[in-house]
Amino acid sequence: MYYKKKSFLIITVSLEKTGRGHIIRSKNLYNFLKKKRSANLVVIDKKIFKNKSNYVFFDNLKKLLTNNKIIILDLSNYFFLRSPFFLKLFYFLKKYENKIVIIDSLYRDSILNYYNFINPIMIYPYIMNKKSLFNLKYYTNKKRYLIGPQYFIADKKNNNVKVNKKTTRKILVSCGGSDKENCTLKVINFYLKNIINFKITCVIGPFFNKMNVLKIKNFVKYYKLEKKVKLLFNVKNLVRIFDKFGFIICTSGVTKYEVIAHRIPSIVITPNKYQEKYHSDFARKKISFTIKSSDLKNKNDFIIKFLNNFILLKRMVNRAAKFIDFKGSERIEKILISDFK
Repeated sequence: MYYKKKSFLIITVSLEKTGRGHIIRSKNLYNFLKKKRSANLVVIDKKIFKNKSNYVFFDNLKKLLTNNKIIILDLSNYFFLRSPFFLKLFYFLKKYENKIVIIDSLYRDSILNYYNFINPIMIYPYIMNKKSLFNLKYYTNKKRYLIGPQYFIADKKNNNVKVNKKTTRKILVSCGGSDKENCTLKVINFYLKNIINFKITCVIGPFFNKMNVLKIKNFVKYYKLEKKVKLLFNVKNLVRIFDKFGFIICTSGVTKYEVIAHRIPSIVITPNKYQEKYHSDFARKKISFTIKSSDLKNKNDFIIKFLNNFILLKRMVNRAAKFIDFKGSERIEKILISDFK
């Protein structure tokens, strides 16, 4: 009976420069928690972020902070953490830091490089080298760290994807909420030049640059690819359409973990040097095929052979099964209700 009294407040962010990973993960956790106990979700969006006064927002937030037992922050991103808005939010949260749990990121995106909350629980739901935490400015062994993909918060409602030779001919391309490097267009261009017998569906995220979207549309139209390259807009939950595809091409982010959780073979594109570093520990596990966006031009034959090697794809899927299941939310909840007494 005591556990049922535990209430959760999740605070997350969804902006063009922070991407969609935070809100997807936070919604997954919120949907899991609210089934059994009181839970609230606060999303800092463009309207709230750009409002200089924010009196109403902070007044309402104060009530939620006071009335909830456990506060989970999922907003670690270098752009957001360096903003005047977060500085205000930080000093607002300090009063409640004994309640705080942080889902953190790595390297420049880690909150521990910018601010120090006293003794929070830190969650790193990634395949990573634990030693990378030692270089963070406010790292201390006095905090509790939950590290590893066993804490990844996956959407459990769609976990029956069937991968076979027929479904792997249908490829889903997802390059994040903003796709600043326009990897989507690079994938379509690769498809055009290699004339491979696959059909691809490209997700156009909510923060895509309008000019980039126009380039993609014009490219598809100019080369008459409408029947083989489909563009999807306003996809609210990517995971819910996974069962329509047998192969996924994505950039390095939360999606790659959702993909291996659902046992789907994949290619992960690293669009820049920072993402290559961020993705390196994941790549070493060989549970997906990793390629730099610049290599899409000069590794054509290698990529095509990979896509057609069904035995290799199945091996990667089986290897991925050792890393992620759908119990991350359950593990986190169990630890938190035990620690916050």
